[in-house]
Amino acid sequence: MCRDKTDNSTGLQPGMIVRSKAGHDKLRLYLVMQVMHDRVWLTDGAARPVDKPKMKNLRHVKAIDTSVYRDMLQLLQNDGDAGQKNAVIRHLLEHCAGHRPANTPKSPVSKKEES
Repeated sequence: MCRDKTDNSTGLQPGMIVRSKAGHDKLRLYLVMQVMHDRVWLTDGAARPVDKPKMKNLRHVKAIDTSVYRDMLQLLQNDGDAGQKNAVIRHLLEHCAGHRPANTPKSPVSKKEES
């Protein structure tokens, strides 16, 4: 995916991946949809879908990467239903968290064999 680097001194920008630092959603990853003054609107494609973003104080989130996923924002603005958009966001956040993609086969070695 195309990623643009942003100057860290400018703060958060739409398209950045952030981690919640406070609240009941502490440590959850989100995609920044909008930034206004001291608030950000966040989505994770699951608990907070595209059509119901979470508003959070800027002090309560931290950018985990200074990359801006502009192509992701363009994709979300194009045609497609909310379910497709949410699936794309979930996939991006799983990738950023270092999780194994859903369609990748599991390791053939079981935990018992590793011991």
